[in-house]
Amino acid sequence: MPAVTLPSGRYNYPGGQNDTITINGDATINSSNGTDSIDVSGNARITVGTGADFVRVGGAGTVAVGNGGSSVSIGGAGAVTGGAGADTIYVGGNATISEGNGNKSITIGGGTVTVGAGNDTIRVNNGSSSVAASVRSGAGNDSIYIAGGGKVTVGTGLDTVFIGGAGTVSAGAGNTAITVVGAAAVTVGAGRDSIQVGSGSISVGAGLDTIAATGLATVVGAFGKATVSGGSIETGTTVLGGKTIQMGMALSGNVTMLGGSKAELLVGGGIGTNVSLRGGTANDTFWGGQGNTTMSGGTKTNTYEFFASAAGGHHVITNFTGKSFLYLEGESLASLQSNHEIAVSGGNTVITLDDQTTITLQGFTSDLKASNIKTSA
Repeated sequence: MPAVTLPSGRYNYPGGQNDTITINGDATINSSNGTDSIDVSGNARITVGTGADFVRVGGAGTVAVGNGGSSVSIGGAGAVTGGAGADTIYVGGNATISEGNGNKSITIGGGTVTVGAGNDTIRVNNGSSSVAASVRSGAGNDSIYIAGGGKVTVGTGLDTVFIGGAGTVSAGAGNTAITVVGAAAVTVGAGRDSIQVGSGSISVGAGLDTIAATGLATVVGAFGKATVSGGSIETGTTVLGGKTIQMGMALSGNVTMLGGSKAELLVGGGIGTNVSLRGGTANDTFWGGQGNTTMSGGTKTNTYEFFASAAGGHHVITNFTGKSFLYLEGESLASLQSNHEIAVSGGNTVITLDDQTTITLQGFTSDLKASNIKTSA
């Protein structure tokens, strides 16, 4: 069909043709299969078929496309419904987007986006955190950017999520990179996730996750519970003594970590960190880092280990007993005693190693026994 220019009105076009239509004003257009080019200067309601269609609406609009892979541009507010095609969608104002599977590229001013299992790129340009957006995607590998506040749900793919304001993120078992600049509520599954928030609450699964907070954040998971203030942690599982156990590791900043109901490894942080590690209700192992660490054993057997690769830290063990164990890499009770590295002072036992690591057994003044010092980790 040749190109036509028409005034405002309602138009129906038969299927199988490639139509080029320009409307000067407002319009309602129904077009069947074929590759159509439709340009409406005003407001519009447009339905097209399964072709690779181009649709532009200068004002507000509602557009329904098929599975052909269409390009839709709406200058004002709008709603777009699509199928499984590789669609490109732009809505300048608030929008409601509902699309099926397929690889989508979607940019809107604000509103709600729901897509299927394709590899999607979604951008919401709401410039204020007071304007919240909602994005829900399927199992593909998605890239989602929200300039202001928002809510995002992603599936099991390799997803990247950025929210410029406050946000809520729920991710499946894929590997997800999440950044929420403001206050956050984040829940992730069993994948290997990287999470960075301003503040808020985070729930992690059984995967190996890295969490950072510029403010104060609370983290819960199989490892137990942690609070992070201006720092970062890593959680997941590790193999210790031939067994796979839960792990919580302080990486930077100020961290408090509380063990759970299963055997686990709790690890202090690097230089400049201030870390509190508290055991849970199972057999716990503590590793000292290069920072300042306070360690409090749980209700069962507690082992405190210190390695030459993490030298120079200052550590306090608050409830060391005769049933607790120390591992000091390269040391035995005999070597500690011969080098005068053990001293009792102020109601505490203080061990000072050659590498300037200090370990204070708070309130413990009894003689250490060889059975307290392990010679292998």
